[in-house]
Amino acid sequence: MEVVEHLPPELAGPDADQYDIIGMKTTYRLAQRAASYVVLKCDRPVFRRKGSDKPITTPAPFNVLDNSLADVSLLAGLLVDKF
Repeated sequence: MEVVEHLPPELAGPDADQYDIIGMKTTYRLAQRAASYVVLKCDRPVFRRKGSDKPITTPAPFNVLDNSLADVSLLAGLLVDKF
């Protein structure tokens, strides 16, 4: 399993101390590497600006097929193997 963290620019910039991380959202995808498969665990923080009640979430990474657990590397590998 590979863990990939997606941090928004708000948490990496000079104003990072003005935000509180209140949770994490996790997305799993099956990916293909050279002669093996790996599960990608994408962690995205849920945070809010101090003094505000509205939570903000980093958007999920782009996926070729909606609601699919297959990463683009797995889909490309399947097509290459088929043809």
